Amino acid sequence: MSNKIMAIVSYISIVGWLIAFFGTQNQSRSELLKLHLKQSLGLAIVGIFFVTGLNMISYAVPFLSFLKFLDLAFLALTVLGILNAIQQKMEKLPLIGNLFEGKFDFIK
Repeated sequence: MSNKIMAIVSYISIVGWLIAFFGTQNQSRSELLKLHLKQSLGLAIVGIFFVTGLNMISYAVPFLSFLKFLDLAFLALTVLGILNAIQQKMEKLPLIGNLFEGKFDFIK
C-alpha cells in the first residue's frame, strides 16, 4: 500500500497504527508517513492517559462528570490528523503535536 494510505490508517486505533508500522517496515517510509506515525502514536498515548484520568476524576467526584465531554477533543484531533494525511500535509496536530518532536526515534 502507499505511504499516504498507511498514514491515514495509522490514526484508526492502535491496531491501525500497528498495521501501518509493520506493513511498511520492509519498504522505505516517506517523511509524510513518518510524521503521521509519530503524531498518531503520540495522540493515542496522550489520549489513553487523558481519558483514563478524566474517568477517574468523574468517578471520584460525580459532580465533575461533565468533563468527559473533553474526550471529544481527541476525536477532533484524530479527524484533523486523518484530513492532514489525506491532503498529504506535513502539519503537526494542534496543542499536542510539538510534544512528540524528537520522540519515537524507532520510527525510521
